[in-house]
Order: sequence, then C-alpha cells, then structure tokens
Amino acid sequence: MNRVRETRLISVLLDELAVEPIDLPMPNVRRLWRLTEAMMEIPGLRFTIGARVGASNRTHSQLFQRETGLPFFVR
Repeated sequence: MNRVRETRLISVLLDELAVEPIDLPMPNVRRLWRLTEAMMEIPGLRFTIGARVGASNRTHSQLFQRETGLPFFVR
C-alpha cells in the first residue's frame, strides 16, 4: 500500500473511531494498566511489551490476555 493511500485510510479510520467511543477492558495489574494508557495516548508508539514493563513478552502477553480477554499484538 502506498504512503498516501495509507495516510488517507488511517484518517478515515480515526474519524470513524471518534464518532463512537470504544469501551475496551483495562487490565487491573498496574504495570499493564500503565502500558495500556501509554498506547492509548500515543497509538503509533512501537515497543515490545517486555521492554516497556521490564519482563518477558510471553509472560506479560499472557497476563494481558487473562486480565482483559484480549490478545496483545505488537506490530
């Protein structure tokens, strides 16, 4: 996908998301809650969950899924 098209698509998606608030479950574990907050504040932020919270990606990904019922994907 070319950059111009991708930028337009992202703009449309953001416009659509702004219409209806999204109610996603938040984790109760403090370190995961802080991670989730950072991702919501800066959606384009790229990092591994382990680097951000100081432990293995696998452990925290499993904990995130247990806490929220949602998988944790890093692109």
